[in-house]
Amino acid sequence: MTIEEFLARFAELTGDAVRIGLLPPGDDEPHMVWANDAFTRLFGYAPEDWWGQSVSFLLHPDHKADYEEQIRHGIETGSQYISGETYCLTADGRKILTSISLTLMVADEGQYSAAVFRDISAIKDQENALKAALQQRDNANRELEASKSILFDALNAVSEPIAIWDKNHRLVHCNNAFGPRILGSDRVPEPGTTLDSVLDEASVSGQFSDAIGNESEWAQNSIEAIKRGPIDDITHFTDGRIHHAVSHALGNGDIFIISSDITEIERQRIQLETYSRELEQAHEISHHQAYHDELTGLGNRRFLSEALEELLARRKQRNGHIAALHIDLDRFKQINDTRGHALGDAVLVHVSAALRKAVRKGDILARIGGDEFVVLSYIQQDISSVFDLARRIVEHLSRPFQFQDIELRIGASVGIATTMVSRETDLLTDSDIALYKAKSQGRGCVGLFEVADFEAMERTKLLSDDILRGLEAGEFIPYYQPQVDTKTGK
Repeated sequence: MTIEEFLARFAELTGDAVRIGLLPPGDDEPHMVWANDAFTRLFGYAPEDWWGQSVSFLLHPDHKADYEEQIRHGIETGSQYISGETYCLTADGRKILTSISLTLMVADEGQYSAAVFRDISAIKDQENALKAALQQRDNANRELEASKSILFDALNAVSEPIAIWDKNHRLVHCNNAFGPRILGSDRVPEPGTTLDSVLDEASVSGQFSDAIGNESEWAQNSIEAIKRGPIDDITHFTDGRIHHAVSHALGNGDIFIISSDITEIERQRIQLETYSRELEQAHEISHHQAYHDELTGLGNRRFLSEALEELLARRKQRNGHIAALHIDLDRFKQINDTRGHALGDAVLVHVSAALRKAVRKGDILARIGGDEFVVLSYIQQDISSVFDLARRIVEHLSRPFQFQDIELRIGASVGIATTMVSRETDLLTDSDIALYKAKSQGRGCVGLFEVADFEAMERTKLLSDDILRGLEAGEFIPYYQPQVDTKTGK
């Protein structure tokens, strides 16, 4: 998947506000490049307002440093998924509390950051109201009964299941949502009911996915976890809902437990992870295609160039030498011209397989042209192993092989250059000169580059250039000597 496809499909991932930021290489801060309609509805900024802005322009200045501290660890440790919450400013100046889920991904143009915003002001206000009510209950001992009534009414108004347990793990209160969600019925357990009995009943209620067929162990593990506390667990229900259960120890020893429905958030997280994996896989495929020959699967010129750089860096650390073997097929053009390109492609695939078998572990193999291949090999002072490899390649490629009931015969010539003679920058060029030397000796030969080969090639080129210049200038005078057959006079 390309980044454009990712952006085109991103609006399908969530109904929440989403913005995409891009941090180009060398920049200090990402800027906004995309946002969905929900982003405009939540914050009130039109595309012309946010386009190109720093991604932090939404953050309330009084809370920006706190938010950056929340996500600092995730960024420094290279996490792909980071979350936090902070206050943001809308276009009309309102201050809203938002949860922010960040997904970081790397593309050719830089690092993308996908941020999903959710307005949690109401949820936070509700949590603060609950905490305030609980704190009021702890402080107002003289008005305990009245305080309990106020608190329990507030808890009953909450749609998420809530329970309060005393220090002996007996039920103090549970709200109206507790029975249907936890016990699978409208029955409300009486105050004083033990934690053990409630969770035993919950284990057989058919509500919890993990408890099915494992009721006793599930109940025991849940009881121990709550008593050990605090809890911070993800719970999966059999109806597909997902809850986040957390506990808080109150000042009087009571334990407050609330289970919040996070089904949609979890589904969005899973979808984001799935699409991120697909994006990463697409990047890997694209990278492989950029560095490998499509027909044979061997590395291409780009692959060879980077592999050579790595070998040269290795040479600086360990000394030794690098050998380049330039391989050219004999009779391939005849097969390609007379039998067609399909058969020519089959020959190249066969040659690639034969070369893979011939080269040694650690050697670099690449196809750099139509019927040209290069092997890079790391060696010490003795180059006999390179000659052995070259002869092995010639032997492998000289063997006849069958293709669609046709017996084919090809061959190969090999030119060798090493850093014992060649400069590092001339290694591939010199191996090509050695190949020309090998082919001039006949088919199936191996040529080793020597300094004299380059000098001879330079002399030949100078002479050729001089002849061409002389022809163009009319400096050649032809003399004709007739040849006569003395017997016939012809």
